[in-house]
Amino acid sequence: MVAAVTLAIPMLRRLIIALVGVIPAQRVDREDLESEVLTAYLEALHEVNLAWSHPLLRLSRLTHATVLRAHAADHPSLLADPDLTDRADSGMQTLAYPAGHPDQLLDQAVAQGIITAAEAQLIVCTRLEGIPLSSYCRRDGLLYCTAIKRRQRAETALHQAIQRGDL
Repeated sequence: MVAAVTLAIPMLRRLIIALVGVIPAQRVDREDLESEVLTAYLEALHEVNLAWSHPLLRLSRLTHATVLRAHAADHPSLLADPDLTDRADSGMQTLAYPAGHPDQLLDQAVAQGIITAAEAQLIVCTRLEGIPLSSYCRRDGLLYCTAIKRRQRAETALHQAIQRGDL
């Protein structure tokens, strides 16, 4: 573990710098963020399979995603459904996602024609569900480089739409 951490110090420093720009300083101080990144990295070490393509990149992404999830502004919570009075009377609850949940964002982007449904599915499978891109390509009969380019174009279109305020 000591060797794995020592060899990963440059990657961990880059992750910390990237996260400092994303996570507000009033929510966590630098030392706490560093310890969270290290903890997430050590957990990710147990998840990464060296047989996967690009294990170091996956290790970095797993660490980054874990820390971001821990500092998400709002987490889904159970709330009574105000539209269904019979459901509310029976005590049943529905899952209410915070504004900007990825699934809702992708649905809205498809409805507005920013990305296609296939591109949204590619992002959901490979980014949100954690399916390796190579597995997705084999399942759908796509070339790996084609899938990467499609996903990059779709993510760029989403990023631009969010920057413009369309999403």
